[in-house]
Amino acid sequence: MKHLYLVISLFICLSSLNGVARGVSQKSKIYIPVAEGFTYLSISSEEEEVVIGWGLVEIENPDYFIVERQIDAQPFETIGGLNYHTSRPTRVFSFSDIAPVRNARVTYRVKVVREDGSFFYSDKISVFMPENKDFFTHPSILSDVLNLEYALPALTPYEIRLFDFYGNVKFYRLDKHPAELHIQDRISVGNLPAGLYILQVIHGNQIHTRRVIKD
Repeated sequence: MKHLYLVISLFICLSSLNGVARGVSQKSKIYIPVAEGFTYLSISSEEEEVVIGWGLVEIENPDYFIVERQIDAQPFETIGGLNYHTSRPTRVFSFSDIAPVRNARVTYRVKVVREDGSFFYSDKISVFMPENKDFFTHPSILSDVLNLEYALPALTPYEIRLFDFYGNVKFYRLDKHPAELHIQDRISVGNLPAGLYILQVIHGNQIHTRRVIKD
């Protein structure tokens, strides 16, 4: 079972002491008081990802970690995992949510699973990621269609490119004569294998990039 969470983390690779925290804006980092067994718990938000960091006390030697995410008041869901290696030189760990949910209060917690199957949780820590109104995609996890919205600064040519993890172009579109400044595109991705993809919108000398995940 522990290997399953390593695979999940590669593929699908915040609150007061009572479990409630203020949301944090982009490019900020906060620490909160931690539950027993932890030395710290932190979260930082960037343009394209949320990074959760934590440390463990010396007496804890778990088997693996599970990272869970809650959107608003919905139930927690597993978004990935991390194997623990006893040979690690430090007791500091981190996990990146590379497909963060935007325009919602999102709460994370870390589940620590011991080798005997027992487990315990970190405190909850929350973040609010505002939507980039100039360039955003939905849904956060793709199935059949990637919806793209983008605000052009002028009615001049633009390109859309979708790359797989290895740099192969899976979708390309060039619009030399756009009729509107607000682009709304639907890109079919149903035939693409599951994995991480890179979406680019190129306009003049500006390149806007967004990572997306296909399930």
